[in-house]
Formats: sequence, C-alpha cells, structure tokens
Amino acid sequence: MNMRFGLFPKFVSVMVSLALVPVLFFAYRAIHVSEVNIENSILELQTKMAEKLAAQVDSFFKFYDYQMAFLFSSLQKNLTWEDKSELVRTAMATNPDVQEISFVSPDGREVLHFPEVAAGAAPVSRAEDPGFKRYLTTRKHTLWLGDNPPSLDIYFPLANNMAGRVHVSLSNLAASLETENIGGTGFVVMVNGAGEPLFLPEGRLDDAARTEMPSWALVQNALKSPSVVSEAITQRDLVGAAQSLSNVGGAILILQARSEAYAGVAEMKKSTMLTLVVVALVAVVGAGFLAKRLAAPLLVLSKAAETVAQGRFDTQVSITTRDEVRDLADTFNKMTAQLKAYAEMQVQRILLAQHKTEAILFSISDGILMTDVQDTIQLANRRSRELIGVPLDADLTGKTVTDALPASKLRDAIVRGPAAVKGKGFADVDLSTAVQRQWLRVTQQPVFSPKTKEVLGLVTGLHDATAEKELERMKDEFLHNITADMSGPLALASQHAQALLQGAGGPVTDVQRRSLAFMNQALVLQVIAMGNAFDMANIEAGRLAPQPAPARLSEVASRVVAILAPLAAERALALSVVGGGEAPIAFDAALIERVLTNLIVNAIKFTPAGSVTVAVTDGGTSQEVTVTDTGIGVPAGSVQRIFKKFERAAGAQGGGVGLGLTVAKAFIEAHRGKIWAEAVAQGGSRFSFTLPKSSPAGAQQDAAPK
Repeated sequence: MNMRFGLFPKFVSVMVSLALVPVLFFAYRAIHVSEVNIENSILELQTKMAEKLAAQVDSFFKFYDYQMAFLFSSLQKNLTWEDKSELVRTAMATNPDVQEISFVSPDGREVLHFPEVAAGAAPVSRAEDPGFKRYLTTRKHTLWLGDNPPSLDIYFPLANNMAGRVHVSLSNLAASLETENIGGTGFVVMVNGAGEPLFLPEGRLDDAARTEMPSWALVQNALKSPSVVSEAITQRDLVGAAQSLSNVGGAILILQARSEAYAGVAEMKKSTMLTLVVVALVAVVGAGFLAKRLAAPLLVLSKAAETVAQGRFDTQVSITTRDEVRDLADTFNKMTAQLKAYAEMQVQRILLAQHKTEAILFSISDGILMTDVQDTIQLANRRSRELIGVPLDADLTGKTVTDALPASKLRDAIVRGPAAVKGKGFADVDLSTAVQRQWLRVTQQPVFSPKTKEVLGLVTGLHDATAEKELERMKDEFLHNITADMSGPLALASQHAQALLQGAGGPVTDVQRRSLAFMNQALVLQVIAMGNAFDMANIEAGRLAPQPAPARLSEVASRVVAILAPLAAERALALSVVGGGEAPIAFDAALIERVLTNLIVNAIKFTPAGSVTVAVTDGGTSQEVTVTDTGIGVPAGSVQRIFKKFERAAGAQGGGVGLGLTVAKAFIEAHRGKIWAEAVAQGGSRFSFTLPKSSPAGAQQDAAPK
C-alpha cells in the first residue's frame, strides 16, 4: 500500500527544512566550539593554578633547603660546642616548621639530636627511613617527601661520612594549600614520587580513590613530565591539572568535579536548545503560512482535475494569483472546454456504434450472454432470451445469472462457467421434454482487456444443437445396425470358407486352397474391422461398462491364439503364448479378448516373416501382457499417435481404418489399466498392457452394460 504524501505537507516539509537545517548546523557548530573553548578555558585556569601552587611549594622547599644548607655549612666551621648548639637552637626557633635536626652515622644511628632527647634514651636509627636509603645510594644532598604525617626530610653530606638530617613538617603548607579556593568542589592534592597522596582536604575523596590515585593518567603524566599537564579523570568524573615538583619528585594536583567545571557548557547548551525550540516553532508557523499560500491554488487545480477525471468536463477554476499558476489555470480551463466538446462528439459516436452492435447481436441466430467478473449480466441478445425462457422485454442488465434466469440445467451450466465446458470446449445441455427433444450447446470464453490482459468478464454462446444431436443419433443407429447386420453374414462366410479349407465339401486343389485361404483371411479381417466399428460406436455413445469376473489372462490369450492360429499359419508365422500359471484377477474376458485379437491381428498383418509371441507376466500390483513381433516395427514418431482414432503408423501397408488400437486403448483404460507401444532394437514391435489386480468395477458404472 503506497502512502499518499500531499502537496501541502511537502511544501511545509521543504520550507521547514530550509529554515531549520542551517540553524541546526550553525547551532551545533556554535555549541561544539563553545564547549571546546569553555573546556579549554577551565583547563587553562586549572593549569595556571597548578603552576602557581607548584611554584609556591617549590619555593617553600628551596627556602628550607637553603636555610639548612647554610646552617650545616656554619656548623662545620671552627666553633665551640656551645656556639654550634646555640646556632642549631636559633635556626629551629626562627623556622617553626623545622621540628628535628640530627647528625646520623653511616649505619643510620643518630649520634646527636635536636631538640635533645632524655638522658639514657636509646639512639634513634634512621637506617630504614626511605629518605636515608636514598641518601646512601648517592651520598649527595637529598630531599625526601614523607607521609604520616606529611613531612620533608633533607639530608646533607658531612665530614667523616656523617650526614646531617633536617625534618620539616608540612602541616602549615597543607593548611595553606587547603585554603585555596577552586570553585565549590575544587581542591588541591600533593603526591609523592610514587603518586601516593601526601595530603588532601578531608571528605573530598574516599579510600578507594586514594588507593587508585597512583594509576590515574593525570598523576603518571605529571610525574613523568616537567611541564604542566591537564586532562579528565574518567574513573571519578573529575577534571584537573598537575605540575611536577622539581626538587622532591612529587606533584601538585588541582582537581574539580566535572559537572561544576563544565557547568557553563551545560547552561550554554540549555540556552541554545531553548533558542532552537523557539526558532523551530517560528519556522513551522511561518512555513505553514507560506505553504498554504503556495499550495492553495495547486490544490484547487488538483480537485478540479479529479472532477474532470470523473467525467464532469464542464469544470472551471478561478485563480487570482499573478504568476505561472494562473497561466496554468487558464490552460486548464481551455482544456476542459475542449474535452467537453470532444466528449459530446464521442457520446454520439458511441451511441451509434452501440446501436449497430445491438442490431448485429440481436440479429444473429445464436444466443449471446455477457457477464462481468461479479457474474452480473451486461448484455443479453434476443435469441438468448428466447432460449433461456425469459420475456424479450425483461431487463436483465445488472442482475446476476442466478437471479435473472429461471432454475434449470441451462442456468446451472452457465453458472458453472468454464468448468462446464472444460475439455471439449463446450457443454451440451439436454432440455428435452415428453413433447419435444431439445439440446443446447453452451460455449464460454473469457473476455480480456487488450492492453492489460485483465479478465473483464465471460461471453456465453447458446446454440440450438437439437438438429446436430438428431443427426448424431441417426448416424449411431445406422452404424450400429449396419455393423450388426453385416457381422453375422461375414462371420458365416468365414466359417464356410474354413469348412471348405478343411475338406467339408470334398477335396480342393492347391489353387482352390489358396483362393479359399485368401478369402478367409479377408473375411476374418473384415469381421474384426466391423467389430471395431461397432465397439467404437458403443464407446462414443457411452455404452461401455466392463463386467469383471475372475479369470486368467494366459487362458484368454490361449483362446485368442487358437482362433487366430490359421491366420498366422497362412502367413507361415509362428504364433505362441509364453507364461501362465498366474493367479486369477477380475476383468471382462470378452473385452480383453477383443484387445488381444486387435493386437495379434496387427502383429500378423505387419510381420512378413518370423514370429508373434504373447507373454503373460505378474508385475506385483498388476499383470502385464506383451505382444512381440518380428515385423516392420513402429516408427519412433508414431508410437504415441497410433492409439488415436483413424491413425495408422507412417508407411503402414494393408487394410484397416485405424480403429483397432483406439478400441483396445479404451477397453484397457476402462479397466483402469495402461497400454503402450515400443520399437524392438532387433526389429519388430512390442505392444504391452497392464491390468490392476484390484477390481475395475468403478469404471464406467453410469453406462449401460454391453
């Protein structure tokens, strides 16, 4: 089913598309560009803050590194113990973040510690501290970030493989970084060289986030690169920037919730979508208004064209637009005026042609009845009304055959349509009464459209076939009587000829014997030919009905061979039966005898020398009889044709009218068997037929018994 898309919706669709497509494209581009710019601005802001804070932290570390380096440099001068101790206490007092200053031996034991430890306390060992281990690998100035709590350990190489250790607390630094304002959700994180967080504001990240932080791409890139990096953290829906700490191997991270960082993007998208909705509404309303103005004249023309298509050629349209549509309307009005004039002229011609057609149809001697595909009568001539038995002035047009015609065999044949005339091309309907005989021949043909070949209806011809049926009946009676009258004398003459040949009238000379044999052969063939004509008349009259009774095919074949043995002997042919002992089956022995007679006589007639053999075999569900000869054979092109009425094989010599095989085929098919012919490779022919072992009682039950 094709969906119809009208002109007005098309105009609206096109105009809305023209209005919205550019707007949508530029809106998409604007949103995309704005989104990228806002995101870049946010990341740039975070990058700069990360750089600033990393610089502050580096300055913090450098300050203490410088101060402590100066301290240890001063301690290595030639000063008294009291002066050195005072110098250390002064340094710790002036730098409150410095919590411990100690001197460590090469094996990691503190030999001197500030502030002083209690007397008798065991010295502290730094051998397992990560910072001291790092120092031992290089024996150089080392800075190490520690945690729990966050701190900075600075190791200085001294004389005698001693090391100076300064422990700086990062609590104040952490508090300072925590006060940095980065929106509502932003915060600062400091990580060590392994990417582990040293400090971050409470409640910002859970324990799982702390654990997975070293695996973040942002952290790894920051620890690898000396420059600032920025990217999104998809695991936690965060965005941020990071800057490495050049002196201690850690990094400063600026983290912020993605939703807050890009809140401007969402707001911008929302505003843009609202603007698009407003623009779309305006575009739809404007497009609808303009489309209506443009489509209205065309819709008027379309409706007018539909009216003209219905046959109303007086239709005119009025369009006041000052454009090509008005020119089209004027042309349309001129066209309808010409169509109206042409239609009026054609109506006169059609009426004249219709009157001529009706005159022809009503004058012919056969009845003509035309119906459409709904079995509605469209035409019925005078003769058809007479044959159907309805008044000549009855209005049959528009009525169905069932409603218009009286119930009869004729109406039933017409209603059945082509099924009633299937095969012969016609159906003969017997309308005979006790007073008179009447036969009507019904022929039916479909009516096709010349262009589309579509079936438009059915034409039924009604022909009075009473005279033909009477002639056919008279012919059948004549043929039946003449064959019956001639068969007796011919058979009697044949019997007398055989008696004379056997010496019943005294000795016969050789010349007399040859003459009598020739006469007997001719008489036998004539008797068989008359019998075939008689059987053909009964077949065509429908008077063929097998009368099956149990019998053996071999016994029937033996009887026929015994009867035809003299005919074969006259031609010096060997005639024999092969097989026997088969089980009895039900068949009409008289009909099968005539089948075998026709087949054997044909074999004898077309076999100049050699033999004719009849074989009976059991085939399982049927029994088969084969008549094989060594004669002239059957041409390949005649194998199927020779079973037709009055047909003979090409090149066949001798008498006969071509009815024997037709009769044989009818008799075998009446038994629901099969018969066929085939050529023998060594020369000659083979005719075979089969009879089913089941009773053929169902065949031809409606015919009179023969």
